[in-house]
Amino acid sequence: MLIRRCGVGLDRNGLLELSLAVREVLTNAVEHGNLELTYGDKTHALESGTLDEMLRQRAARPDLSQRRITVLVARQDRRLAITISDEGPGFDWRGLPDPSEPANLLSAHGRGVLLARLSVDSMVYNDRATRSP
Repeated sequence: MLIRRCGVGLDRNGLLELSLAVREVLTNAVEHGNLELTYGDKTHALESGTLDEMLRQRAARPDLSQRRITVLVARQDRRLAITISDEGPGFDWRGLPDPSEPANLLSAHGRGVLLARLSVDSMVYNDRATRSP
């Protein structure tokens, strides 16, 4: 519904790119923001096949279960701005593993921010996202 409403006037490729970017940022907001999964946590859980269980356990914790994601949409002429906020402690986006490094190319995760960036004209982090936990 969000993509359909926000993507008015976009062609099929534009809608797919917008959908990919929003999905990746929302996933990061839930997993790494509100549920405070580190890159290492997710790597271990994927390798051991326990990611779903880890997400369920984190979502059941009283200190994390009440956190929400906020999505704000602003449209002006042909410009669309989507702001996605979580209630987590933030992270240092500059410290993300380089997804183009050969060692990371076959990783099971770690390319979401890159995919989102490639799908939109601009992606900006606020001060909270740049703070290390």
